Amino acid sequence: MKWEAFFQIAAKIRKSGVRCVRVTSIPLRTSRIASRLVFARCVYLPASKQEEVLRSVLRSENVADLQFSENFADLVQRCATELPALLVDQIMSRVKLMDKISAGELMTRAGVQTPARIALSSPDLDSFIQAHGLPLVLKNRIGYGGSGVTIISDRDTLIDQIRLIGDTGNEYFIEAYVKGSRLNYGAAVVNGTVAQETCYATTKSANPLGPSSQIVTVRNTEVLSLGRRIVLASKCNGLMNINFMQDEQGTCWPVDFNLRTFGKVASFQKAGLDFREGYLRSLGMGARVTASQAQVGVTLDSYPEAQRTLISEGHLLEGLASLITKAPENVRFLGWRYTTLEALALITLVREIRGQRVADNLRDSRRH
Repeated sequence: MKWEAFFQIAAKIRKSGVRCVRVTSIPLRTSRIASRLVFARCVYLPASKQEEVLRSVLRSENVADLQFSENFADLVQRCATELPALLVDQIMSRVKLMDKISAGELMTRAGVQTPARIALSSPDLDSFIQAHGLPLVLKNRIGYGGSGVTIISDRDTLIDQIRLIGDTGNEYFIEAYVKGSRLNYGAAVVNGTVAQETCYATTKSANPLGPSSQIVTVRNTEVLSLGRRIVLASKCNGLMNINFMQDEQGTCWPVDFNLRTFGKVASFQKAGLDFREGYLRSLGMGARVTASQAQVGVTLDSYPEAQRTLISEGHLLEGLASLITKAPENVRFLGWRYTTLEALALITLVREIRGQRVADNLRDSRRH
């Protein structure tokens, strides 16, 4: 409903005078305040008229770029003909690489070793299991934020999952499991050149497959080398991110490639890297990049994920105190509008948690 990566890059470039428009499938009654605080315009896509409405928006705006989550890839592909010719090729290339199979094939062609994978419908599935062992990873070809990814620990569970998936099996594949630690490569690419980049490790995450709540910037030469090779092989412009797993022998394996804004993109400014500069430069809207790499060894809380995690775990006062303490810094980096939005969102979360507690207490008292 409110994916911070998109909201944060919008908040940052709006401070530079760029018009940002939100197009969403979420009814506006649930997100009107959030949208008005960050975006110049917000348009709702009704389920029955998504293509018609999106085409109308693209025709009515002077579009320099589209940032979209993977679940909209098919819709964007159908509507891309409304875009300027130079932008169409970029968008179509990104859409193609949002398919994890296509992304894996790109990496292989670029000479990058990836985890072995096999189609879910392959007759050689048992041979694959025997060769690579268990657990294995079941993945949706089009997925994001950890959704559509399941770690399968035994063959019976895999067979049950295949039965559940049924006729949509061609949308999934199996990948060899890499046990190890999470590393990421983030970059802003401008016309075949890496203008900005960073490597970071996950130190805290509420969900092993989901977004990080805390990261630390590191220098891993293998990740930096492989990351550069992959993003340049894509021949795409703009913000990109690659998820790696570093196995117990120290080898780094790319497991996901995201051709869009990523993570809590504003957090890196605290390590001296402002991805707004690289992104605007990739759009031909700015020429100044003050830093090409993040400072190493800087621990970054993924705002507002860190505060949300504290509140969700029951540390209400600690979460609100963190919000207040970090407000001046966040206003400086993201502006007062976005900071106000997150304050409202966290206060709403506190009210929901307290309301749930009251309901639980009432239910328990009735039982007694």
